[in-house]
Amino acid sequence: MQRAVGQGAVLLVTSAVGAAAGAAVWTTLSDVGYRVALAVACMVAAALLGLSGTGMSTRSGTHDMWAFLGMGPDRAEAKDGEGLTSFGVFLFVSLPLFAVGLVLFGRG
Repeated sequence: MQRAVGQGAVLLVTSAVGAAAGAAVWTTLSDVGYRVALAVACMVAAALLGLSGTGMSTRSGTHDMWAFLGMGPDRAEAKDGEGLTSFGVFLFVSLPLFAVGLVLFGRG
């Protein structure tokens, strides 16, 4: 359970920071206000996360990192629970991010 909550928090914060950075670049390159750009960026990030689920970093994509660290990918590690499922990503990351985007877009 703690692992899933941690994954959700990291995904939410990372997506929000990425949306803020994307909105800053968009605002710099065009005459769109930051609030509208941030709202759209949050909704786009939520849609991308909702569509991809937890497939953002697959286990096969981390084989090189584990080999560099000297650990095999099949080494048993102590886990306190399973990771966040695709439904959990949708429910706890995508929906709040989309709701924030809608609220920001609706103000004006």
